[in-house]
Amino acid sequence: MKTTALLDGLATRVTDPAQRTFLVETLICFKNQAYRAAIVMAWNLAFSDVVDRILAKDLDRFNAQRAKAFPKTKEVTKRSDFEDLKESTMLEIARGAGILSASSFKILDEKLGKRNTAAHPSIVIVSPVTAEEVIHDLVENIMLRNPL
Repeated sequence: MKTTALLDGLATRVTDPAQRTFLVETLICFKNQAYRAAIVMAWNLAFSDVVDRILAKDLDRFNAQRAKAFPKTKEVTKRSDFEDLKESTMLEIARGAGILSASSFKILDEKLGKRNTAAHPSIVIVSPVTAEEVIHDLVENIMLRNPL
C-alpha cells in the first residue's frame, strides 16, 4: 500500500525518539485499520517535526511574532513551552513570522481540523481514503518540504 510505503520510507529520516514513536504508532494504527487513530498520530508526527524545525532555526522570528500577535503568551525557549500554546495559535504565529508559507499553513490548518474531527467523539466515519489523504499531505507537503 502506498501510504504504508511512504511511512516506512520515513524510518531513516526520523531520528528524534518522540517522532519515531509517533511514526511507529501511525503505522500500527493505519495497518490495523484504526484510521481515526492513524490521523491523530500522523498529526502528532508532522506537528512535532514543525516544532523541531522552529526550535532549530526560527525561534527568534517565532518569538518576535508571538510577542506582537499574542503578547500575553510567554516566550518560547524550549520544546515544552510549545505545550502552553494552542496548536492553532502556534500555526498562526509561525505563519505571521514567515516561517510557514501560505500553502503550508493552509495544509496544517486543514489537517488540524481533520485531526480534531478524528480525535473527538462523533458519528463521522473516518475512511481509509481520508486517512491516506491526511497522512500523504502531512508527510509529503509538510515533513518532506524544505523550507516550510
